[in-house]
Amino acid sequence: MSPVPRTGNNNSNVDEVNKSLSTGNQPQNTPETETGAQHGQFSKSTVLKEYPDCFNKLGHFPGEKHHIQLVDNPVPVVHPPRTIPVHILSLYKEELDKIIADNVITAVTEPKDWVNSVVCDDKENPDGRKKVRLCLNPKDPNKNIRREHYYT
Repeated sequence: MSPVPRTGNNNSNVDEVNKSLSTGNQPQNTPETETGAQHGQFSKSTVLKEYPDCFNKLGHFPGEKHHIQLVDNPVPVVHPPRTIPVHILSLYKEELDKIIADNVITAVTEPKDWVNSVVCDDKENPDGRKKVRLCLNPKDPNKNIRREHYYT
């Protein structure tokens, strides 16, 4: 049996894994196939355990800030603010302060041409604590962005 070319992080021989699974046997661990993730058994917990350094921080793209080109004569849109339910207002303020401190967004105190409203959704973590997720609908700004074309 010829080995299957390796792609990505999957370092196992696919034919060997399929053959052993069809016979009811578990694939043999070799130095190349030590982890469950490499056998194609990807689950959230497996990936978090295998690659903790990829998920414990906020990523940034290297280099200069990217400038978004707008179409000629863009039409600015100002959305009204949405109401935040009182029972999650404190969580909303915490999350907003956190993303400002992490430099994800910048606090703005003067009027701007473009304003998106924030949609706030609460969810419960597995440990029982509530968490807030902040979302924007970029439909209107996206209509006014000049798309860059990259040919490969």
